[in-house]
Amino acid sequence: MGHCMRAVQVLLSGTAVVHLVQAAHAEPTFNEIAPLPGFEECEVSSLSANGRAVVGLSSLGSTAHAFLWTAGSGSIDLGTLPGGLRAYARGVNRDGSVVVGQSTTMEFSAIRAFRWTQASGMVDLGLIPGGASSSCAVATSADGRIVVGTDEFHSPSVAFRWTETDGMVRLDPPAGTTGCGAFDTTPDGEITIGWCQNTVAGSIARWTQGAPPADLGGMPRGGLIIGNSISFDGSTIVGFGSVAPSYRFITYSTPEGLRIIETPPDWGDGRTLGYSTTTGGDLIVGEGATDGEDRVAVVWSEALGLVRLDELLTTLGLDVAGWKLTYASDISSDGSAITGSGQAPGSTLTTGWIVTGLPVLGRCTPDLTGSADPLSPFYGIPDGIVDAADFFYFLDQFALGSETDADLSGSADPNADSYGVPDGFIDASDFFFFLDAFSRGCV
Repeated sequence: MGHCMRAVQVLLSGTAVVHLVQAAHAEPTFNEIAPLPGFEECEVSSLSANGRAVVGLSSLGSTAHAFLWTAGSGSIDLGTLPGGLRAYARGVNRDGSVVVGQSTTMEFSAIRAFRWTQASGMVDLGLIPGGASSSCAVATSADGRIVVGTDEFHSPSVAFRWTETDGMVRLDPPAGTTGCGAFDTTPDGEITIGWCQNTVAGSIARWTQGAPPADLGGMPRGGLIIGNSISFDGSTIVGFGSVAPSYRFITYSTPEGLRIIETPPDWGDGRTLGYSTTTGGDLIVGEGATDGEDRVAVVWSEALGLVRLDELLTTLGLDVAGWKLTYASDISSDGSAITGSGQAPGSTLTTGWIVTGLPVLGRCTPDLTGSADPLSPFYGIPDGIVDAADFFYFLDQFALGSETDADLSGSADPNADSYGVPDGFIDASDFFFFLDAFSRGCV
């Protein structure tokens, strides 16, 4: 607890955090994502880039259905493919309108990748040509038009990229590697990352459209390495790798290369597994464990170091007493929302959770989008840069009456208590607050 408390106190003492607190769109909130009606447990896998939609599975014995959750609608049962008993939603696009995952079909052993929309329902994406036995969709582009995943049951495993035009296309292994798995893609779907086998167990793989597949290397002493997530700007890959006798968060970026993030000294030989990251790769979430301790959700940044999420939330004033936060599976592009799974107070059953409005981890207010074009995959996804695209995006959201992106302040007076605090109304105060933040930039 002391490690986390010291880190947060250092952050809160800086003027930069004052702006981050002002930038938060709401006070921090923590909510359970309960199983679907008629089901017993719930596991969360992914969060939309805007932090408003969560997907995963609800299960009861050998039966499981994919679900989509939003704060406004609660959980929606996406079901399974026809005749299937189990479905698992593993990825979601930027706004929750497209969900991808895997489902059994008429035969329990047949697993197929699926893509779901409100209009089409759950659609079977088929198999990789050339003898594939299964397909599992893991991630999708921001607009939901590109899907990546793996035939996990083929030996060796095969990575794929799907589009409506080309169908499912095999991603060739980099030279010197064999079986591969694709785990994430950038918002435009141009870069896919994952893992491939090589002579020393494994390496991070990157597939860029129009370029040869790249082997980015493995751990210094060999062993397992997994690239789980790529930052929204494509600069940083995060995951985990073997550091005997356990595992550690890793990052890979150019030109820095591989970085191993060590655990605090009092964690002993405990492990950390990195699952997801933000726009610029500056925040990582996942799970960890100290010697002899069960799994626990963790978060890492340069400023915080590696800390338990439950301790960080308690420091920020959220009541998570009695909750066991087992793992954090995903984080929004701006770092203001984190989701995962755990156990509610007094229960031994797995359930989902989401925390939103994180002020310390929240985004820079005027950084709203990577593009002013509503058709761009980067529309509505912060890119770490404050420019004209953010200004015109705000004007669009202001005109549309978007409470999420345009309700910023209850007052235009910097000395007012309601300055920088959303009040449920979109008016001139929000406009002038944004102008102030835009002129100040990200500080």
